[in-house]
Amino acid sequence: SLYTVIFTIISNIVSSTLLLCIFCPLYTVGVALVGALAGGLGAGDAGPALIAALGALAALLFAAFYGLSLVVGGATYAALAYALQPFALEQRPFGEAIQRSFDMLGYRFGRNLLAFLLSSAVFGATAIAATVAVGVLLPLPLLLALGSDSLVAQGVSASAWTLGLMLVVPPLPIWMALWYRRNAALRDGVDLGEKIALAASADAIKETV
Repeated sequence: SLYTVIFTIISNIVSSTLLLCIFCPLYTVGVALVGALAGGLGAGDAGPALIAALGALAALLFAAFYGLSLVVGGATYAALAYALQPFALEQRPFGEAIQRSFDMLGYRFGRNLLAFLLSSAVFGATAIAATVAVGVLLPLPLLLALGSDSLVAQGVSASAWTLGLMLVVPPLPIWMALWYRRNAALRDGVDLGEKIALAASADAIKETV
């Protein structure tokens, strides 16, 4: 729907901005380290150990940024699955469903954001493990027997990768549906409790008057 497209665009802009804010300082630090290395080499006081340490640091920073980008991208997908729950689980008009979606996203926003990131990390690790296990280990004997150029081996490998993705994709929307139900129950329960408290206080005021 139009809401899905708009939400996806906005969430991608936010996540890209966040990654850019993280990448720019890392890039600046990397340039500074390269400059320090060049200056040390020019002065003749830099050895192979320094070069190896800087290379390991650069590889570590790249791996950390790549992992963070995967987690943020998965969190965007988790947030989208969570935001669409009012349309899937509740019978509301379109306008009320959009309002409900924003309300539930803002309800306990910090916990929601943490849930999105953690579920994305778990989902990413599970997806990588499952796709490698199913997509590489299963067709490996056939690839060794027929060769990587065999169309049969390539077809089996592609089918195995697809099967691996099919095994790991469904859990994330299910997690978000369960998380939405929990938050909706808590929020509606709090609202009901506040209404009961207000009604009780109004009755008490009437009795005193």
